[in-house]
Amino acid sequence: MMHTRRRHTASAASAVAIASVILFSLAGAQNLTFAPVPAPSPGATGSSLTNNPIPVPAGNGVYLGASLDWDWDQPNNISQRLGYPMLTYGIFLNFPLTFADVDFMNVTVRTKPFPIKSKDGSQAQIMLTLQPVEVTAIDDTTLNNQTVLDDVVTMVRQLNEAGVSVFVRFGHEMNGWWYAWGWRPMQYKKAFRKVAQAIKACPTCTKTAMLWAPQVATGFPWGLDVPYTNASWFLEHTDYARVNVTEVATLDSNGDGIISLGDEPYLPFYPGDDVVDWVGMSIYFTGINFYGENILPTPDTFIHAIRGLQPEFLNQQAPDFYGIYSVQKNKPFCLAETSANWNSRTAAANASAPTMLQMKQAWWQQTVSDSVFDRLPNYRASFLFEFIKLGEDVKTLSFDYGYTTTPEVAAAFHNDAPARVVWSDGTYSSINGRTNLVAGTGTQKTSATAATAAGSQATGAPGVAGSTKPGSAVAKNPASLAALVAATLIALVLAI
Repeated sequence: MMHTRRRHTASAASAVAIASVILFSLAGAQNLTFAPVPAPSPGATGSSLTNNPIPVPAGNGVYLGASLDWDWDQPNNISQRLGYPMLTYGIFLNFPLTFADVDFMNVTVRTKPFPIKSKDGSQAQIMLTLQPVEVTAIDDTTLNNQTVLDDVVTMVRQLNEAGVSVFVRFGHEMNGWWYAWGWRPMQYKKAFRKVAQAIKACPTCTKTAMLWAPQVATGFPWGLDVPYTNASWFLEHTDYARVNVTEVATLDSNGDGIISLGDEPYLPFYPGDDVVDWVGMSIYFTGINFYGENILPTPDTFIHAIRGLQPEFLNQQAPDFYGIYSVQKNKPFCLAETSANWNSRTAAANASAPTMLQMKQAWWQQTVSDSVFDRLPNYRASFLFEFIKLGEDVKTLSFDYGYTTTPEVAAAFHNDAPARVVWSDGTYSSINGRTNLVAGTGTQKTSATAATAAGSQATGAPGVAGSTKPGSAVAKNPASLAALVAATLIALVLAI
């Protein structure tokens, strides 16, 4: 999904939903074939599972984190709601970094309580998702501006020097057409490599890992087949107006003049083994027959998806992403965005449909469980999506993607939490000053009541983007509201 730093609004293209949903094409049960991925050149294999800026946890451990709305939420609060202290968190920023991005990182993110380390000594982590939101953001003029690269290096260097490891997820879901950086494989790879090389040239950025994370491609090209040689087609389909036809032509792997199911959805965007440290994906479950459908996923939907299998017929519909890019290349796998969103409007019209808890629990048991970790041994990190935001196709309805946003769901996720997750040691301090440690929730399970006492609209509840009035998530907590106002005033002073 696409997000602005604060509001986390959806992309203007309505078809983003097609990419966010595991909504597989049923237009045939034949097995598709794809050309093998070339082996890397000798000496160009880059990072591995253990020789990595962020090596996999010891003893088959798995990092579990959450992307937050930092305006309203913070690490120690979500840990309180869950009843476990998470070690890693995520934030969405622009590329190039704006003054507002840097200011928000320094004034808000770096001043909130942040975990220090895990019980076994692993550093806390943050995932920076850098979004090239303007068409020109990955053009040569931008990439040749050294200041653009230096700004990124400065941010990750400061985090590394403060004892925080960094995942840089650059231009996520780049194999989708709905983003300014999407379907531009040549410029995307150039931009990814430029950012990675700048970071790797920094002597004190040794705890920053580059994460390459496309959209799961069962269902590619998500929506319409694209006859890219037909100029009038683009005039009729304005959602595709930003598509660069010259670059799109390189995606036509079978040479039929159309971008369609059967074209290679991953390899054209792969930046290279030498600059990719972790590989990952975005995978959401928001229905089978239509977006916003309250229905339980079929068994093993997640594993089938990352293996390229259509879940009903189990035919090969996309390359085996996990097998090729994680196992063959010996790269750790990260589930970079995931959730199941429950549709309150559908529920009101169909009392027999699964409840929010049933739908979300069915999905996390497929994606974040010891059994799936056992079946996918290179799967070593996962990020939840703790947001309530407007739907991609249904702009008048907010969808709840969170696993800790309601007490009932948080308690169930707490009870199902995998044993292999690497939690923090339960102590927090601001990144800006590693003193005055804040007591955490500890590593032991608490009761369901204690784990979720914050509730969905009480202290520490995540913010709501979209139709809910701004500030509603903190309105019942004067202390949090005062802190937010203070941070805003500081930001305004600095901006003058």
